[in-house]
Amino acid sequence: MTQSWSSISPDGNKTSILWENRKCLLICSLVSLGVFSQIFESKIMAGFQIQPDFLKIYGYQDKRGRWQIPTNVQQLTTSFTTLGQMIGAISLGFLSNFKGRVDMMKIAYLIAFSSLLARILTTSVGILYLTCVGFGWSTGYTFATLVLYVGECSVSHLRGVMLSIHVPMIGIAAILGKVVSKAYSNGTSISNYHTQLGLAMILPGLLFILVHFIPETPRWLAARGRLEDATKSLQSLRGSQASPSLIEEEIRGIRDSTAEEEKMRKSARCMEMFQGTNLRRTLLVFGVVLMHTSTGDFYMIAFSSYAFKQAGRKDPFTDSIIYSLLGFFGGCASLAVVKIFRRRVVLLASLSISFLIYFVTAAVFSFNDVSEGVKGRVLVAFYCLYSFFHQMGAGPMLMIVASEIPSNKLRTATFGLCWAIGSLIQWATAFTAPYFLNPEHLNWGPRYNYFWAAGTLLSILWCYFFLPETKDRELEVIDAMFRLRLKVDEFPLYQPTESGQAVGFGRSAREAVNYPMKTFALGDRHKDKTFDTFHKVYPSFTLEDGDKLSSFPEAPSSWPHKIRRRSIAQVFDHHGRAQ
Repeated sequence: MTQSWSSISPDGNKTSILWENRKCLLICSLVSLGVFSQIFESKIMAGFQIQPDFLKIYGYQDKRGRWQIPTNVQQLTTSFTTLGQMIGAISLGFLSNFKGRVDMMKIAYLIAFSSLLARILTTSVGILYLTCVGFGWSTGYTFATLVLYVGECSVSHLRGVMLSIHVPMIGIAAILGKVVSKAYSNGTSISNYHTQLGLAMILPGLLFILVHFIPETPRWLAARGRLEDATKSLQSLRGSQASPSLIEEEIRGIRDSTAEEEKMRKSARCMEMFQGTNLRRTLLVFGVVLMHTSTGDFYMIAFSSYAFKQAGRKDPFTDSIIYSLLGFFGGCASLAVVKIFRRRVVLLASLSISFLIYFVTAAVFSFNDVSEGVKGRVLVAFYCLYSFFHQMGAGPMLMIVASEIPSNKLRTATFGLCWAIGSLIQWATAFTAPYFLNPEHLNWGPRYNYFWAAGTLLSILWCYFFLPETKDRELEVIDAMFRLRLKVDEFPLYQPTESGQAVGFGRSAREAVNYPMKTFALGDRHKDKTFDTFHKVYPSFTLEDGDKLSSFPEAPSSWPHKIRRRSIAQVFDHHGRAQ
């Protein structure tokens, strides 16, 4: 289960894997800053709803002289933001035929910068709604291009780490956004409102310039037949420390996978997402994206501060800062977790903790004999635990898995469609949650967590039975496994061969070549049940009549338990370690 953070270089010296891939790590960190910008902007905009300088323009004064935001403005800003996310997500598949990942990042940052500038230049309510569409559009592009770009550029054994870089950035951005919003919360001048917008404009403007200097993803270029450009892109990403032979291996793997897809289709039509093996992959991506909502992730982001206030906490702002701070620490821990543990293990453990947190907090608020002070402390404590464990586990892992499952040629269209549907479900959550929480309606309060406990439990079951393991796999190898129609428990057993799906650059690729399989044997009792399965995942194996399991070591612990019980043995050379 554990993974090493160092490797042996060709000259025999021990070097850090992160240092070997430092250039790709730096580029992926730059791309992840787009998420930082969006979260910072969203927290500032959320704070506008209680700031007098904003409410003087778009709100009204009640009978007691306090500034309030009209219900229709509040609902429409949320709805138009969601509409922008859906437009951005749906248009991804169409634009990907003409524009690469880098070009879509440029469009995202340009839209974000222009939307903020428009808010400064005008006070029209119509422009406010239009800028909400722009913000949602840029958010959809930013998150999607993060998943697509990093997933397609990173080496297989560091894909999880590089895709998790944005998680601690979310925590920092949330804290800074809340601090800035708090600092300007009592301002009455319109300049306070404009200052916050100006601060939010800095990063998208800077990123729009910087992304002009990063390479396009080699897989997008190869899918468009630009193999020479793909090779140059890969050389730029891997840096001078990567040998030409390893670059050639990875390019060959990308080229072979692309050619295999071309045999099955003439073009990347959207309807192909629902045909053949692509249907399974589309449903898996949709399930992964849906888990962001079904497990209460969006609900906790949008309503945790409101829950603290409703629970009678005296300083909900400080509680929300602690909540975000724990999320930041969890995000930092995720950088190691995604490297050490398998995808399914992390997801199942994280979701199980979330289920317990939802159930306990809902149960505490179901008993009337518990004091309000105790209820409030329990809610804050358990919500902060949720923030830590979710950002350490399910939060980044769902993004990682969503980037790995779609096919290379349909990755943008698949992820874009599923993200659009997920945005619609998030909007439904934001629109209906107040009716469950507010005292003037159902007044469930934290008892609403029973609903999210049920959703999380269903997600656990779905993950266990349907989600395959993809850790440390080249994207081309994942393509091969889906084309072979492997079952969930067969994914960890598949071994790429030099004559089959080419293995790419990185430590796992070199091991796949240098650690050949030598022997395979089955006990007579299980031969009929299991040989067909293993002939599929190890097509080069043969089993002679009379072969028996004798004097072989036990199956590797990385194999599923029910497979190990079938007395299957695998023997590597003296380096022996199962992939």
